Amino acid sequence: MDNKLFINFIFAVSILALSVFLSGTPSQAEEGKVYTMPFDAANFEEPAENPWFPLKTGMTWEYREIDEEGEEEARVYFEVTKATKTILGVSCLVVNDRVYEEKKLVEDTLDYFAADRFGNIWYFGEDSRDYERGNVVSVEGSWLAGAEGAMPGLFLAAEPKVGMVFAQEVSPGQAEDMGEIVAVDTYVKVRAGKFEDCLKIKEWNPLEPGVTEYKYYARGTGVVLEEEPMEKVRVELHKFKD
Repeated sequence: MDNKLFINFIFAVSILALSVFLSGTPSQAEEGKVYTMPFDAANFEEPAENPWFPLKTGMTWEYREIDEEGEEEARVYFEVTKATKTILGVSCLVVNDRVYEEKKLVEDTLDYFAADRFGNIWYFGEDSRDYERGNVVSVEGSWLAGAEGAMPGLFLAAEPKVGMVFAQEVSPGQAEDMGEIVAVDTYVKVRAGKFEDCLKIKEWNPLEPGVTEYKYYARGTGVVLEEEPMEKVRVELHKFKD
């Protein structure tokens, strides 16, 4: 299938998915099937906290990316900023994600998240910039719900169950991350501490065949560990401030 036909196919699938989002009927949590919820801006007026992915202004996370030999390759910082961005009628929190290699900024991203009144976390897009020697060299991966066929992705359900599959990013040809709950009782030990009963989520992107990541979420903290088997690296939580 040539690139043009492939993009048209993906766009058709996204439109079909959008009809499901707007139908008002959530899909059943059947293993292997994409779980969706109806998108309604009115549901975000009184957001409920998701314990697995708490998002409050001022929260910060500090991570270390470690290779298979135990050497530090990068430092990653997340912060829920004071800023908000209105997208499709929803006031989204702006989360700043910065990556440093040898103390030099190599990536700076603004992520747009919002929780609905049920506690589901939705992903409305990102503004991503890659740097080399202080200059922006790429904005690949950036997308925004409501633009170019993109729509909000269901990042994490309020009541995650093993087998649930989510379309976390829904931007045809640009950002199509998927997630699947593979465990809800995983034990994790990292620099920041020991965490029990963690969610383990498998993530992949159809635009990057063969690339798989695993993220571990702890109640009240969020992501505590990320594993990238192909690259043989771990991204461990070192510090967390709520």
